[in-house]
Amino acid sequence: MAFVAIVHGRLVYPVYGIRVRTADIAAFLVALYYGGLHAISLLLASAIVLLALAMRRGVYGKRMANFGFVTGAFAVVGGYPYAIGPRMTLVCEAVVAVWFVVAGAALYKLGQSGPGRMVRAAA
Repeated sequence: MAFVAIVHGRLVYPVYGIRVRTADIAAFLVALYYGGLHAISLLLASAIVLLALAMRRGVYGKRMANFGFVTGAFAVVGGYPYAIGPRMTLVCEAVVAVWFVVAGAALYKLGQSGPGRMVRAAA
């Protein structure tokens, strides 16, 4: 994400006096910016799926893991905003945001129970 922000900044602020002066360079930077956002979305999707795999047999249960798999699919679809349109992009981003809220709340609740009262998963 930091790399994408750096590229985006080159469109606005000159560094060492280097400015984006031609349309070709501006088009290249914009393509690089949106390509980076696409790559980040796909990496986020894979991270959510891997986390869901790890949560599958833990104290979170299969419902949380299945929600993670669905969220990963939404994140992959959301990586193609030019193909799905703004409404579906909003839906995909909302599902990913809800996933983080639900997963964060589950982790927070697990931390509140303390190590002595943690429930072990069935093997």
